[in-house]
Amino acid sequence: MGVQRDFPGSTILQCQMALCKEIEHLTKDWLFQNADAKGPEKVRLKIYEQNLPVKKNKVPNAEDAEKDTIEFRQADVEDAIVQCPWCNVKLDRAWNDGPNSKTNAKFAVIFGIYNDDEVYSGHRETLNLMALVKERFLKNPILDSQYYCTNHFDEQVNEEEVYPYTFGVITLVFEIAQARRESEYV
Repeated sequence: MGVQRDFPGSTILQCQMALCKEIEHLTKDWLFQNADAKGPEKVRLKIYEQNLPVKKNKVPNAEDAEKDTIEFRQADVEDAIVQCPWCNVKLDRAWNDGPNSKTNAKFAVIFGIYNDDEVYSGHRETLNLMALVKERFLKNPILDSQYYCTNHFDEQVNEEEVYPYTFGVITLVFEIAQARRESEYV
């Protein structure tokens, strides 16, 4: 198991972690249908940083080794995707315009919602979640007292029919202050 180190200062990782906490705070009173329970139980949104959790396949003996194929692992990924409700805050890309400039980090905030009602209204929950995030940063573009949302948003919901699941994404760009060059002649 690797050692996890946190880099001091204002970083893309810290911005991502702050965005996860902010979405958790924004949705703390929202309840959604639980895909696992398939019943009236309502649960809070699970927030994930960068990746959805995928079960680790342990091959206990040689007979099970044949199950460890690409198709088998793909099924585990699909299982993670449909374990709704969840939000995945994923770094899409980051760029910098040179020394002493801010880093821009584009995050995709992806929502996975399960709703098996008979009027196919899961998209409404997804659109409301995306509107909640957008409204938050339109009103106040500062995150964690140090990251500035540029208010460049893109929003999209799944085009294909995957009832009772709905997936949506809103992308946000944050400016992140970086270390300044100590000397121009280094």
